Amino acid sequence: MGRKKLNTLLGGICMGCILAVLPFMVASAAPIKIKAITSEKRGSETVFFELYMKNVNEEADGKLIISYVGGPEAIPKKDQPEALRNSVVQLGVTDSGALISLVPEANFVRFSRLRPVEERKAGLYNALGSIFNNAGFHFFGRNSWGASMTIWTNKKIQRPQELSGQMLRVGRNTRPFAKALGCGLVNIPPSEIYSSMNRGLIDGFILPATSVKDSRLFEVVKYAIKPAFWIKANFIIMNMDTWNSLPKNLQDLMTSVFRELEPQIEEIFNEDNNAAWQTLTKNGIEIIELSPADADWFINLANEVGMAATVKRSKPENVTTIMKLLK
Repeated sequence: MGRKKLNTLLGGICMGCILAVLPFMVASAAPIKIKAITSEKRGSETVFFELYMKNVNEEADGKLIISYVGGPEAIPKKDQPEALRNSVVQLGVTDSGALISLVPEANFVRFSRLRPVEERKAGLYNALGSIFNNAGFHFFGRNSWGASMTIWTNKKIQRPQELSGQMLRVGRNTRPFAKALGCGLVNIPPSEIYSSMNRGLIDGFILPATSVKDSRLFEVVKYAIKPAFWIKANFIIMNMDTWNSLPKNLQDLMTSVFRELEPQIEEIFNEDNNAAWQTLTKNGIEIIELSPADADWFINLANEVGMAATVKRSKPENVTTIMKLLK
């Protein structure tokens, strides 16, 4: 075979190789797309998560794209954990109330006296990570911080015992405490609280100040009872199969971005909480400060009832582990 014919043949073979490989090269360059959801509407409760998504997208440089689907208006809060488990969405913020059936141990974080970075250092997140993994989720860490749950009412009281008989909208986590106070329990979606208050169907509700501000519930409620109780327990989690399918470099990127931002959680939520209370008082909310003795009784009851309900739902071996770490 002449040199010219040989070069032509080799050139054809090389071009054929390139054309054969090209579709795979294009496919491998396609970005990995992840849909994300939050348990609350876009606002104070989503600030940290939005910052996290933004930083991941920037550092991934097109290799990974997180798109925000929305909050409970997109998927109801109670359905979000299953949506994450079934990969309807792949990444999200969900709270311990929605996770009661799948990860009841997540609720222990409500009673923590440690800051997020301290919880990680103590090994709490390793323990929770294993429990979340068994339920089908990869666990990053907290999305929230700060004493947050407050009772709001249109019936003025002086002592917490006077809440007995009031009809309160409650969630799955706050139900045992409201029951212990002697309140009537009303289970309606957060989106119906405004109209129910406006029509006098309920006397009050239990929510963080930031949620009251973002939902403009200050327009239909008069009083806030202090002190607030518990710590808001929202977590950033991911569908486990999706996590396992990511290349290690992208897993490392998502983890490192979260760890870098984690120290800001406390600052972000303290600022948002303070700003929320300023907005609420400016819009006419009257704060009822319980006496020191009544405040102690109120907080002790909240912690006692809340802890007992969490222990009852959780696996005994997990209770022992987490309680040691929280101390």
